[in-house]
Amino acid sequence: MRKLDPLKQFVALRDFLQKEKAEIEVRLAEINQALGESERESRAGARVDAIRTPRGSHRIQNPISLPKAVLQVTSKRPLSKPEILSEVHKLGYRFAAKDPINSLNTLLYSKPSKFKNDGGKFSPLRLQATRTGAARADKGARKRKMSPETRAKIAAAAKARWTKIKATQ
Repeated sequence: MRKLDPLKQFVALRDFLQKEKAEIEVRLAEINQALGESERESRAGARVDAIRTPRGSHRIQNPISLPKAVLQVTSKRPLSKPEILSEVHKLGYRFAAKDPINSLNTLLYSKPSKFKNDGGKFSPLRLQATRTGAARADKGARKRKMSPETRAKIAAAAKARWTKIKATQ
């Protein structure tokens, strides 16, 4: 009994797989024809929301970013994390992660936070600021004005520090 050469085994297996692939492609074309789709439509539909990256993996193309999606769904009313997740899914956002709640947690608890947590219900800070009449969130906090006397005191203290440092050198 002769042992097969590994190279011959590889070539035989590769030929078999190519033949099987061709048969599957023929069958797929028959199915597409039965469904009334052209080959181009079926291939385009399979990758409508993914693009190929250099490493060969697929990256999801979402119609809206996660922060914008969460702002949009929480602007109507405060929502819990599971509610936010389901509403974001309804908007068409697809998560690449296995556990999407982790991505959501990162967004909701990051610093500086754009969301207010009120007993597990999240709402945008911008919405809260306009409701309470606080300083406008889009413009930031007002700049504090310093009196001329205070400004002169600070300048004098800084000059004194520099003269002291220069004297020791």
